Amino acid sequence: MIEKAFALSRLGTKIAHPEVLRTPEQVLTATVTALRRRGVPFLVHGAWALAAYGYPRATDDFDFLVVLEDRSVRGLVRAMDDLRAVPLRPSARTHVAYNAFGWRLDFFLEPKRRFSSLRSRSVRRRFLKMVLPVISREDLIRRKLARGTLQDRADVERLRGR
Repeated sequence: MIEKAFALSRLGTKIAHPEVLRTPEQVLTATVTALRRRGVPFLVHGAWALAAYGYPRATDDFDFLVVLEDRSVRGLVRAMDDLRAVPLRPSARTHVAYNAFGWRLDFFLEPKRRFSSLRSRSVRRRFLKMVLPVISREDLIRRKLARGTLQDRADVERLRGR
């Protein structure tokens, strides 16, 4: 299913954003490599987590959860500098976003206790040649319901098998 998600995102991005410079596979690999090199704990979230549970859909961004503590935030900034990613305007105090290679990277900063709890329930899934930590299905459903957009509600229905 992950391969199908990459294919859908490649196609959708070529149509909507012909200026994109890299494939989603290249962007995910570069981002994860940079985060790991800088010691930033993270969880895969959003549409890519949905794909990890067998429900691929086109997306033009990557969502990650990162622990909100000084060391991790500094590591995140350095990792994005390593990629020459351009900071974008955040939507909230606990959200930072970057443009890397024509793709949007969203990082949702979670307090240490909440991140530790989310991480303890996370699962590991294969993405390309990497095994990545992914938010649990139940936590993903809770977060999508709390956000409540039309896309989030559709994603929850898929995750619940309806």
